Amino acid sequence: MTKEIPVTYVPARNSIFLSLAASLAETQGAEAIYFGANALDYSGYPDCRPEFIEAFEEMMRRGTKVGVTKGSRAIVVRTPLLRLSKAEIVRLGLQLGVPFESTWSCYEGKEIPCGECDSCILRAKGFREAGVEDPLEKSSLRAKKGDRSLLNQSEKRPVPFFASATLGTPPRNDGKRYA
Repeated sequence: MTKEIPVTYVPARNSIFLSLAASLAETQGAEAIYFGANALDYSGYPDCRPEFIEAFEEMMRRGTKVGVTKGSRAIVVRTPLLRLSKAEIVRLGLQLGVPFESTWSCYEGKEIPCGECDSCILRAKGFREAGVEDPLEKSSLRAKKGDRSLLNQSEKRPVPFFASATLGTPPRNDGKRYA
């Protein structure tokens, strides 16, 4: 993997996702957007760098009503995975009960991960360094040998997971649940 921008780069992808999240956050009164970018295993994507996140926060401070009126207390972008290694992310996911068999990293868009794109290589490295078998790797190997049983256990294949931007609002102590 090089520091050049890879062929899997999608122009302005994270700008679009974060812009949609910012609009929703402002509408809902959220104080934070949680974004799953990762810079340590950065493979050339310019919109996964701390500088991009900082620039996006500055854009929200200057270009949203809440940013103009609240200034430094405006919506912030939280990036809990930004400086974790892929192995640390896998271990954290295991602690949180992430169903890794339902996650997807490959950019090829086929029924099984290609195992060759930067995203597949980084994912495999993370599982290997965490000492954990990737459930998609096992099903991919079996599928390549003609066994499709692990791929369609419930008539569903893993859903491609391209980016994560969720909203964060401080908990309210009024006994009600808020979405």
